[in-house]
Amino acid sequence: MGYLEEGRVLKSENGKTYLAVSSLGQSNVWTGVEDTGTEKDNFSNVVVLKAPSEEDEQDTWPQFVHEMIMHELFKEAPHIRKQIDRIPPVKENSSPPVLILEMFQMTLWQARAKRPLSRLEIAAIVKGILEALQVIHANGLVYSDFKMENVMVNGFDPHAQSHGSCLSVKLGDLGTVMYPASGTAQPVAYRAPEVFFKEEITSAADIWAVGLIYSHLLEARSNFSETGLYDDLHSSSGLMDERIQAMRHALANDYDLRNVPYYKDCILPHRDEDHAHGNHWESLRKKGMEELDVTFLQRILKANPKERPSAKAILNSQWFSGGLLAREFLEVVTDGASDRLPWPDIPERLNLVET
Repeated sequence: MGYLEEGRVLKSENGKTYLAVSSLGQSNVWTGVEDTGTEKDNFSNVVVLKAPSEEDEQDTWPQFVHEMIMHELFKEAPHIRKQIDRIPPVKENSSPPVLILEMFQMTLWQARAKRPLSRLEIAAIVKGILEALQVIHANGLVYSDFKMENVMVNGFDPHAQSHGSCLSVKLGDLGTVMYPASGTAQPVAYRAPEVFFKEEITSAADIWAVGLIYSHLLEARSNFSETGLYDDLHSSSGLMDERIQAMRHALANDYDLRNVPYYKDCILPHRDEDHAHGNHWESLRKKGMEELDVTFLQRILKANPKERPSAKAILNSQWFSGGLLAREFLEVVTDGASDRLPWPDIPERLNLVET
C-alpha cells in the first residue's frame, strides 16, 4: 500500500496543511485539498499530491528526488506544471517527500477523446507545448516522455469548439526529463526513428513527438474514432514487441531509411517492395488532411534528427508567428453550395530555420 491514503493529513515546508482525498488512478498520485483555515468551505483549494512510486528506491527515492529537482529548475516556466508546495520527508517514521502540484481540468488525451478540436485550439495547444520545450531544451535537457497524457489543459469546453485563447496548456510529469543520452525513450507511438534504430535520445526526439501529436489532433477532425499516424498500427497479438516491430517496419519503409546516410550503419527491417516511400503522407491526404498541414509535418517529421527544426525555430517561423496553422478555411456560399477557398501558396521564407 502506498504512503498516500484517504484522510491523510500532510504538513508542508511552507507551514500549510493538505488533506489527501482520492487516488487519481495511481497509488502515489492523489487529489488533495488545502486547509485554508476558514470555517466556510474549509478545504476548498484542490491540488494534486504526488509521492514516490513503489518502484522507487526506499529511503533515498532517487527518481522522485530527480523530479523534485526538475520542478525547482523550471518553477518559473509558465508552460510547465507548477509546483505549489512540498512535503518534506520525515526520517523518524520513514515518511517520503510529497510534491504539491497545481490541478488541471484534464489531460490533452482526455480532451481529444471528448470531441474534435478546432484548428485554433490545436494551434494553441501545440504552441503551448513548444513553449514548454523551448525552456527545457534551452537548459540542455530532453523531455523524453512525450504523450498526450502528459499535456495538461485548462479552459477546455467538452461541448463546443473555441478560438483557443481560453486554453491554458502545460507539460506535466518531469520525472523523465534528462540530459541527451543513449537508450530507449518515448512511448512507442511517438518514438522517433533515431531512437528505434540508433538509440539516440536528444531534443530532436521531442520535436518528432510534437509533430505526431499535431498530426493526431488534425486527423481526429475527420477520423475521430482513429488514433492517428503510427498509433493505429496493429499487431496480430497486441504484444508490445510486435507493435515495436510494426513501427520499425513502417518508419524504415515510409522514409526509405536504407538510402538516408544518417542510418547507414544501422540494422534496418527488410525493404517491403509493396510499401511505397512516402506512403504515410499520401495516407494523410486521403484522410482529408490539407496540403499546408502535410507540408508542415514534412518539415517537422524529418528522418534525420539533425534536420529537424528546434522548438524555438518553429515558434519563430511564419507557421506560428504568422498564424498560418491557426487559419480556418474561408467559406464561400454560392447557390446553397459551400466551397472552400484554397490555402495561399507557401513562400520559401516559411522554411523552419533557426534564427
